[in-house]
Amino acid sequence: MSTAVDSSIPEILEEREVTRAAQTMSIPAFAAIWDKPEDDIYDACLTPST
Repeated sequence: MSTAVDSSIPEILEEREVTRAAQTMSIPAFAAIWDKPEDDIYDACLTPST
């Protein structure tokens, strides 16, 4: 006997897979945007001192 919950599990897993793929594909774009020398001062302010 199949329930609504059982049938939605594959859909949830597929959604997670698509989300992970999108995150992975976006890494180079975000790195290019945020990895700029002019942002080093701002980034240093966000890094907690030890």
